[in-house]
Amino acid sequence: MVQVPGRTHNTVLKNLQPDTDYTVTVVPVYPTGEGKPESENGKTLERSPVRNIEVFNPTTNTLNVRWEAAKGPVEGYRVVYAPVNGAKPSESIVVPGTTAFLEQLLPDTDYNVGVVALYSDGEGPAISDAGKTLPRSGPRNVQVYDPTTSSLTVSWEPAIGPVTQYRITYAPTTGDPIEEYVSVLTMDMLGPRNLRVSDEWYTRFRVSWDPAPSKVNGYKLLYKPKDSTEDYTEVFVGDVTSHQLHNLKPGTTYDLEVLAQYDKGFSKPLDGEGTTLYLNVTDLTTYNVDHDSFCIRWTPHRAATSYRLKVNPLDQSKNGAQEITVRGSESSYCFDGLSPDTLYNATVYTQTPNLEGPGVSVQEKTLVRTTAVPTQPPTPPAPATVPPALDVCKGCQGRSWSSSSTVPGVSATRASTR
Repeated sequence: MVQVPGRTHNTVLKNLQPDTDYTVTVVPVYPTGEGKPESENGKTLERSPVRNIEVFNPTTNTLNVRWEAAKGPVEGYRVVYAPVNGAKPSESIVVPGTTAFLEQLLPDTDYNVGVVALYSDGEGPAISDAGKTLPRSGPRNVQVYDPTTSSLTVSWEPAIGPVTQYRITYAPTTGDPIEEYVSVLTMDMLGPRNLRVSDEWYTRFRVSWDPAPSKVNGYKLLYKPKDSTEDYTEVFVGDVTSHQLHNLKPGTTYDLEVLAQYDKGFSKPLDGEGTTLYLNVTDLTTYNVDHDSFCIRWTPHRAATSYRLKVNPLDQSKNGAQEITVRGSESSYCFDGLSPDTLYNATVYTQTPNLEGPGVSVQEKTLVRTTAVPTQPPTPPAPATVPPALDVCKGCQGRSWSSSSTVPGVSATRASTR
């Protein structure tokens, strides 16, 4: 049982069983006793598994994993991986998004990779897929040419994977069989390869890359919002192959560059893109448009704890500009007190306890106020026409009227002949 203050009109029932039907009864409590109860049925969601897990883009010691999100208020995902042959114990990482980057793996090894959705009250079912790292291959198409009396030239196609150097051994085919060798670094100033982005969140993501195939002093990471006029932000991350960027804008794609640093300078940049998770509503529309009001509705964001709503007339001389914050459980709101026949811009900002996402806007024009035409009173009938007395009495000379003779509408008086 849960008790809430009398001014409260909604609450969240917690610690329920997943995928379970419940009957919920609300009883008003008055100072003198309880009122009439009202009941309604509801069902909690199941702890659903992730969908379409895929292990892809293998290297000699890394694997990438991606999947479709599980249903419900997921707080993160646990990725569990281990060699199928049991050569190493199982390991796991927790990520906030729907991608993961597994590193420091064994070459040429089959791995089983499982993903579990994490909820506030437990874990969902595990879904797994198989992947295999690449073998450490050898160079291809080795050629020996351009001989002189004291030298030979050797060339080859590079081996697959993050090769740092090659060791060339040589010995006479006849005579002294002593073998000698020389180590050669791969081409100087080569850059990193295979840029990847993982662990996406609203204000951060991780950038990873395969190392340059030669010894470097470190790596420099540059980033800026895509298509912006801002300068790149530069971070020297040292001799590592991944770095997490923080304080990014939600729902924003960033241009990325990674350069290897040598004593003589920097390599050519390795380019890529990364996008933070969107912290905004979708499907924002208007409805119930009137001359002084309209309503908006949206598809809510699963992480929202509140929404900041703004409406402003495009013509600043008009009335109706306002701002309000509503609960994260709301998905509609009606603005009133607006001016008739005016175009407005309504914006919804998704908020969490520590973040606010970019606004999503829609425009709507209020209706023209119609004025009713007043009803005219009926036209009164025309008054009766009375003939002038002169016309009535024409030809009366020489006559006498009897007291009983009358003309309609005219008072008769006795007349005498002069």
